Amino acid sequence: MSTSFVTPSPSAISSLLAVIFGENISVSDCEPLELKSQHVATFINDEDKLVALCACDIEFVAYSGAALSMIPLDIANEMISGRSVTDAMHDNFYEVMNICSKLLMLDSSAHLRLGKTMSPDSAA
Repeated sequence: MSTSFVTPSPSAISSLLAVIFGENISVSDCEPLELKSQHVATFINDEDKLVALCACDIEFVAYSGAALSMIPLDIANEMISGRSVTDAMHDNFYEVMNICSKLLMLDSSAHLRLGKTMSPDSAA
């Protein structure tokens, strides 16, 4: 069984997320993050072993959740200001991360799936 998983390139990420956000997306590397303040998605292989994770800030969770549900930008900005998203927004984050699992698989023989998503208060 192949374990050909990759770190996605910025261009691959922007191409995939353009479907949600539109064409004007900027993706860049970042410094290592302190995970306790991030929303986290875990990705597991067919043996249920953790093989990758994705940490996202509240802005990504709120804006992607709003985009999927066609929620006005003002409401997403209110959630960001309050540092909390609704359960529905977090559910949308799960769906976006599920789509993003495709970015980690190099070829069709490698397989992983989204394990779970956690908010900062549950990821500790």
